[in-house]
Amino acid sequence: MALCIEKHDLRQKIREKKIGNLIIFVLDHSGSMAREVEATKAAILSLLLDAYQRRDHIGLVYFGGIGAGLVLAPTKSVDLAQKKLPDLYLGGRSPLTHGLEIALRVIKEQTHRKQELVPLLVLISDGKGNVSRYGGKPEDEVMVVAKEIREAKICSICIDTVRKGVLGPMMGIAKAMDALYLHPEDLKADAITSVVKNQLRYKR
Repeated sequence: MALCIEKHDLRQKIREKKIGNLIIFVLDHSGSMAREVEATKAAILSLLLDAYQRRDHIGLVYFGGIGAGLVLAPTKSVDLAQKKLPDLYLGGRSPLTHGLEIALRVIKEQTHRKQELVPLLVLISDGKGNVSRYGGKPEDEVMVVAKEIREAKICSICIDTVRKGVLGPMMGIAKAMDALYLHPEDLKADAITSVVKNQLRYKR
């Protein structure tokens, strides 16, 4: 008796690999941003509460005064975030270009080391960068970095903090980044958390 094996009889074991998200917040901390700063801090802590199970890493770049910095390196630790985030302060000018550059560098470094991470950049600002990084016009320098983010194929969200109905530069920045543009009436922690979760991607 001949044994007949057809295509649908064949099976192959496929190893599944969970992939998490790398969420980098880029937050303006000029003097008018008190409400947004508190909302962002609360949103980060909320997202970190279940980041371990989702294999997500969350970081925060803070820009203001004459410079910017990585306040919270990408982490899954709620305890570490609670230690770092209360130190945030308000005031100064808005070196937006520098903040975006740091975020882009961190994302490239992290995804190079951990290729299973899917990056998401969340910019929360009025988009009014007023500090030159290289001696040119601040608004032109911001657009250069925004286009670099788009070319790096980084999924992005731009949350505009200017008063509803006022047209500011954030819409143009979002377009240059190919980002989701949002202009909420009332920016709260749960709104930021919901928007971010809707943009997260999980692959196997």
